[in-house]
Amino acid sequence: MDCPGWGHDMSRPSAELGDRDRQILELVALTGVAGSQQIERWAFADPSSTSLSSARRCRRVLARLHRDGYLLRLDRRLGGVRAGSSGWLYQLSTRGKRVVGVSGRGRTWEPGARFVDHALAVLELHIQLTEAQRRHDLSGLRVEHEPAIWRRFTTASGPQTLKPDLLVELTTIDGWELRWFVEIDRGTEHLPTVLTKCQLYERYWRSGHEAAIHEVFPRVCWSVSSAKRAAAISKGISRAPGLTDDLFRVAVAAQAPALLANNNQDTKGGQP
Repeated sequence: MDCPGWGHDMSRPSAELGDRDRQILELVALTGVAGSQQIERWAFADPSSTSLSSARRCRRVLARLHRDGYLLRLDRRLGGVRAGSSGWLYQLSTRGKRVVGVSGRGRTWEPGARFVDHALAVLELHIQLTEAQRRHDLSGLRVEHEPAIWRRFTTASGPQTLKPDLLVELTTIDGWELRWFVEIDRGTEHLPTVLTKCQLYERYWRSGHEAAIHEVFPRVCWSVSSAKRAAAISKGISRAPGLTDDLFRVAVAAQAPALLANNNQDTKGGQP
């Protein structure tokens, strides 16, 4: 991994950072890694500018944040080497983490492909929902990431911890307020592992613990990598003993934002 900034004065104040600079660092901090094009869509969306000029501004800003030691570039690129600067993947350096209040040092090794793929998919769904709100396809969007959304609860078998990838709250265009726990599935887990996670959601729902946080329990959306995977998980949920079908929804990743923003529920607010 390219690690600029090791030769910089880490105590130098970051007052020269603008609001958009900090917005970029905060975005990268959400999942630990972000792609150049994701950052462009998040921080450089401007209806008054052409896509080409937005891309150029984004490249200049990212190059500066990298040069000044706030961002690290991964050796791996989206689309391979030919993708150029539009394919760079970024993480926070130690200095970048300090700016946004994240503890720990920046990585000095290349993260694994499985981690990167999952992190980018989680961030992509967040960005797509934000873009949907900009288009006025939804409103009141609130997206939270782990570990802030972990849920610790106790059952007869002892303490347990539920670790969703995202908690999404939004209002649909027809006024329904929905809450979702989201699981991003990239097809790397065996189906029994997925169903075990569903059982954990079921136990958490039945524990009643969420009622102390919000009156509406979130439905669970599995955002998956293919139609075949979606069919397998849906079938597994319907056949698994002890699972409440109505608690879960499964969608291919491209369709997940529309599912989350559509009140196709039988009861208001996504309450099972």
